[in-house]
Amino acid sequence: MRMKKLPCLGRRALLRGVGGTAIALPFLEIMAKSGVAGQVAPLRYAVLFGSYSLSPDDDTRQNLIVPDRTGVDYDLKDGLLPLASVRQHVSVVSNLMMKGVANPDAGDGIPIHWHNDAIFGGGTAQQGSQQVVYTYPTSDQIVAEAIGTTTPIKSLAYRVQASQYVTGSATNANQGTMSARRDATGKIVPVTPNSSPKAAFDSLFSSVQNPMVTTLDPAQELERAKRVSVLDLVDRSMAGLHDRLGKADQDRLTRHWDEIRTLERRVEDLSPSGDGSASASCDAMADPGLDPAIGGSIADPNGYDANAGYSNEELRAQVFTDLVAMAFACDLTRSVTLMHTFVQSFMNAQDIAQVNRTVHDSHHQGGPTVEKSARIAAWHMKHFASLVDRLSTMPEGNGSVLDNCVLVYLNEAGIGVDANGVPNSHSGEQCIALLAGGAGGLGRGEHIVAPVGTRDVANLLMSAMAAVGVSVDQLGDIDGGEIPGLRV
Repeated sequence: MRMKKLPCLGRRALLRGVGGTAIALPFLEIMAKSGVAGQVAPLRYAVLFGSYSLSPDDDTRQNLIVPDRTGVDYDLKDGLLPLASVRQHVSVVSNLMMKGVANPDAGDGIPIHWHNDAIFGGGTAQQGSQQVVYTYPTSDQIVAEAIGTTTPIKSLAYRVQASQYVTGSATNANQGTMSARRDATGKIVPVTPNSSPKAAFDSLFSSVQNPMVTTLDPAQELERAKRVSVLDLVDRSMAGLHDRLGKADQDRLTRHWDEIRTLERRVEDLSPSGDGSASASCDAMADPGLDPAIGGSIADPNGYDANAGYSNEELRAQVFTDLVAMAFACDLTRSVTLMHTFVQSFMNAQDIAQVNRTVHDSHHQGGPTVEKSARIAAWHMKHFASLVDRLSTMPEGNGSVLDNCVLVYLNEAGIGVDANGVPNSHSGEQCIALLAGGAGGLGRGEHIVAPVGTRDVANLLMSAMAAVGVSVDQLGDIDGGEIPGLRV
């Protein structure tokens, strides 16, 4: 009996269709067995962020987020409760801090709402300017330069919150960024994230247009995209590829197609005619001065408008979660940042947490409570848990895509008190970070207290970087390397 000849596939293998359409394949077992050098599952790195403090102003109960128990049996308070189904994959690292970021009323003049450099790059938050200034490349860009040079996209920067949602003096340049790189002149420049799920999807899964085809206008292109699936343009048989694969690879390839189809449907929901359309709510509003698809802004940073500050970020978060998962599964990139909400977020918290304030103001005004802070944190955690779950159920090699990832989740501020000992939400002390994934022997499912000497958020990022093979002794102004005990 003649045995079927198995195809020889590499990590850059694509499914090609009519019109030049190409879709990257997921990592398959046949790739590791093909004899091609270097065919092992790639490592991936992602940093995510949510704009919330661990404790609101004036609430003596401190928090409903940081676990009380350490080790593998850590407890889940309200703010982390959405992690229940993925807790075995997620570690909590507490007792962290950010250099140069303390409490304003204690005399340290904390620039808490423009300290992006301190959170993501180990810099020292700038005093006085009230603008975000990056002085160093952020960890994701350092990783991208090290492990992202062979992928179609070196790095991806996404943001769920569609707008800053505030006007006037409260606007701060680059608060909606979390990535910075060194340009050709050596200058450190922020990387503007993509906040359009449709544009982000098109950049990952779009057909190469035939030069003989007349260019369509945007409205026609949207309708074409809704009618024609990317997969409809692809020759699924690829000279009998599916039938020549083993059962596990056949199942993975079928699932890959289904995942892209599901993602396409969610992207379509963002169009003006979709059921989950953000623009439908904007049409019912008076002219907010923004694109109809984006919710309106407020002029008073301490104010609130029930009809402004929201652009269906719930659905946007779902789509960006899927985009990150697919980008990793297809090895389109190995370094991603995903910002759920701006630093000092003025997004309306009603739809995400049933709080009639902006996310930022919920920690200060309108009777701030620890329960409100926990509900806002829980919304962010829900979407983090969704990404962890997606990656953990995507088979790869002998495990899952998550096994070859490091995901870091950071938030804006920790737990601190002012000069009078009253809890204050503007604190760089007693911060936490979440870690998920198994790359580089990263431990999972524990609550670890960072020790003195390596407790800066930058030490946490250096630990995550080392897990994907990018070891550094210093990040920004912070040295000391990894936090002990995070990798087994």
